[in-house]
This record gives sequence, structure tokens and C-alpha cells, in this order.
Amino acid sequence: MKKKKLFIIIIAVFLVLSVSAAVYCLLTGVFTVKKIEPKQTVLLSDITENTDGIRLIAHRGLSATEPENTLPAFEEAGKNGFFGAECDVHRTTDGKWVIMHDGDTKKMCGVRKYIEKSTSETLFSLDITNGANIEKYNNLKIPTVEQYLEVCIQNGVTPVIEIKNADCSVETVRTLYDAVYSVKGVKNVIFISFKKQALESLREIDGEAVCFLLVSDITASDVDYCKENGFGINFNANSKKLKDEPVKYAVTSGIDTACWTVDKKEILNKMLSLGIYTFTTNRILPEE
Repeated sequence: MKKKKLFIIIIAVFLVLSVSAAVYCLLTGVFTVKKIEPKQTVLLSDITENTDGIRLIAHRGLSATEPENTLPAFEEAGKNGFFGAECDVHRTTDGKWVIMHDGDTKKMCGVRKYIEKSTSETLFSLDITNGANIEKYNNLKIPTVEQYLEVCIQNGVTPVIEIKNADCSVETVRTLYDAVYSVKGVKNVIFISFKKQALESLREIDGEAVCFLLVSDITASDVDYCKENGFGINFNANSKKLKDEPVKYAVTSGIDTACWTVDKKEILNKMLSLGIYTFTTNRILPEE
């Protein structure tokens, strides 16, 4: 009987502590997140003999070896000879465009702050505490789009900016456009988004802006939309629903066609056979 009571007490204490910990996390925004481990990189020439004309875009910078969407990741993309460095942007409540994939900071900072509901001051007070080889860095911060562009210019890498912001009106997108072109020496910027409104807003601002529509499962109607609007198309090469026909249609339609995220030999060579030469990748490195 005493053992039973002791067992019940232990369980009760455990439950109280668990609930208290959960409440604390909710109130403070502190969470335990899965550690992002480095990925093994591989040279392009080691996985395909046909390297001519291939353009590699570093996914969130060289995220295989550096914390994603950080200045070191973009620097490494340039140092390793990538054609482009892709990033993701959101707008803060005080109008700053900052770089992070998710809509909140939980995964990268261990503290949940919703980017589009936070001030830049709040976000810049956080440290990035997760990512490949994070232990190499102290006080690593969330970058602004201007800082990202400076790194791209200094390292000779093409900026590839994914617009993830919820509000993609012309007025909001114009603030991004102005921030991008306020940086001296910026050129050849590629804008990408899953949001058609974002790309249409950009074209209203600048009829010559280079835009790619992101799609998970490419269809003929996606290709027709891009052709009508002068957009490129960038599709998920890993989709289980992917069919050859719409990819070939995109290529033969004359629109710029790219795919993401290509990390495996068989996927890259399959895409090459379909006429695709621009790949976003986490781990495939250009030639030395």
C-alpha cells in the first residue's frame, strides 16, 4: 500500500513538473528544437560528367556547412563558386526586411518570435543558436536583406531572394524593392516566390525584374501562366507527383526553368536529361 502511494506521489510530481515546464516554455517562448547537423558536400564533377552550362544556387546559402540564411552561409557560397545564393525574406513591424526561412525564430534561435509581428530591434537582440557547425560562431545574428546583398556583391554571387511575406501588395513589395536597390552596386537580382501576387507586384514596380514562380508540382497551367507574364518557373525536383511532360513543356516553351532542392546524383542527372541546368542545392559544390 505504501509503495502504491509513493508511486502515485512520484507520478503526480512528474506531471506537475512537466506541466510547469510546458507553461514556462509557452510563456517565455523557449523551446527545445532539433539540432541541425552538417551535411556531407560533394563536387558536381563527382556526380555527373556533363557539367557544361550548369548553374548551382546555394540553398539558404551554403547550408550544408554553415547555419542557414546567415552571412557566413552566403560568404561560403561565394567562396565556393556558386552562381547564386538563395535567401528568404520577411518584413518586420517597423519595415525592415530580414532573412529567415520560417515565419518565426523557434528553429534557429530557440525562442519563438513571429517575424512579421516583431520589431527589428527585438529580432536583432536574439542569437542564432542552431544550424550546421553553429559551435564555430558566437553572437550570430539574423541578417537584413541589405547585409545579405553586401555579401553577395563582395563575393560575386547572384542574389536570389524568396519573398515569403504574408502581405505582397504593391506598397509592401515596393519597400523590399527599394531596400534591395538602395545597396550600391547591386545587380542581376532574381526574385522568387510561391505567391503570384508578389511577382505581379514586382512587375508593376519594375517591368524588367527577373522573377521565378515557385511550384511544388509543375503543371502545364503553371507554365502557361509564367509564359504569359514573362516569369521563369522553379519546381520541386523531389516531388513524387513530378511528371516529365510539364517539365519538357516548360523547357520547350522558352521560359527559364529551374528546380529545387537537388542533393542527389540520380535527381540531378534526371533533371539534366529533361533539359534543366539550374539547380538549387544544399550540398553539391561547383568545380574548384
